[in-house]
Amino acid sequence: MDYFRTTWFIMALLILVAPVGIIAMWLFKVDWHRDSKVALSAIFGMLFVFLCVASASRVSMKVNTNLVETEVVTQSTTKINVYEDYIGPLFGETEGSLAIPFTAH
Repeated sequence: MDYFRTTWFIMALLILVAPVGIIAMWLFKVDWHRDSKVALSAIFGMLFVFLCVASASRVSMKVNTNLVETEVVTQSTTKINVYEDYIGPLFGETEGSLAIPFTAH
């Protein structure tokens, strides 16, 4: 007897790889009632589609999170450059130096 025609193997395929399991069920399980095959095809087909959609939406959320993080890093880098280019020279700071001008009276 071929293992791929057994009930346990077809049920395992339905759970693990629904599209392949549905095809195997319709091809090799002639003794199952048609109503049972239709019900199992609908249940495992919808479950498979639901899991694919849920997985795809999780990926897009990660992409959106990365975009927000990148934007925040860009803004903080801009603030540092503004300080070094415009505010630092007002207090006598040169590039790489944090010296405060001191005058003795």
